[in-house]
Amino acid sequence: MTSGSNIQISELTLDAAGVTKASIDTSGNIFSAGNITVAGDLIHSGDTDTKISFTNDDINITVGNVNMLDFTEDSTNEITFNEGGVDVNVRMEGNNDQNLFFLDAGNDRIGVGLNNPSETLEVSGNIKASDTVTALTGSFNVIEGGVF
Repeated sequence: MTSGSNIQISELTLDAAGVTKASIDTSGNIFSAGNITVAGDLIHSGDTDTKISFTNDDINITVGNVNMLDFTEDSTNEITFNEGGVDVNVRMEGNNDQNLFFLDAGNDRIGVGLNNPSETLEVSGNIKASDTVTALTGSFNVIEGGVF
């Protein structure tokens, strides 16, 4: 411990198996040379609806009581954004494009290179395919030259 550091143990108990349990309040950092085991949630001080929750093979990050991010290792092994299906947009930035990928959750649209897609998928920039491009219904509209 460095000079001026304080640790206040507000509760120290033994459970039925004789395992010591404690509650630690500190205004500084907590450092550990080993694992820190969490039986509940990591909750932001004074903001109980912002937390990191742990269950078996699953971690959820909740902000403002909205499950923003879910990491799951099971038969699907997935990372889920916006698991609750609320109007939470996702934006990924590139070196030169702050809207390299933009998911507009409220309108169920994805923009590549723009943050206001007007269709299910809208791309601002060139598109390249190394194989066949197929339209199952509808038609191709050639706006500015090109061969199909």
